[in-house]
Amino acid sequence: MNKPHKYAEVIKAWADGATIQWRMNWGLNPTKWVDWCPTSGPGFDSSIIFRIKPELKDPGIVCRDAFYRWIYPNHTPTSQQSLEWTAAAKAVIEAYKAGELKDI
Repeated sequence: MNKPHKYAEVIKAWADGATIQWRMNWGLNPTKWVDWCPTSGPGFDSSIIFRIKPELKDPGIVCRDAFYRWIYPNHTPTSQQSLEWTAAAKAVIEAYKAGELKDI
């Protein structure tokens, strides 16, 4: 059996209508991810990195999950704890955006 194309998953997702993104692979300084222009098909050139465009995540939930895994690595939070941690994480993010946090 032949080895699947490096971007087989991305190619299939693009064919099914998913938005894909690309960036140039310039070693230690890769370029920013950009949505593929919908007027043409991607060539899947080896000098370009492709991915399926990820869904945007709520920063409060990302922060909550990271904090919770760090503090309680072997514990699954209850729904109430999850809500409390999400609110706390969002408060930290808002304080950071407002410039209210010290550098550590």
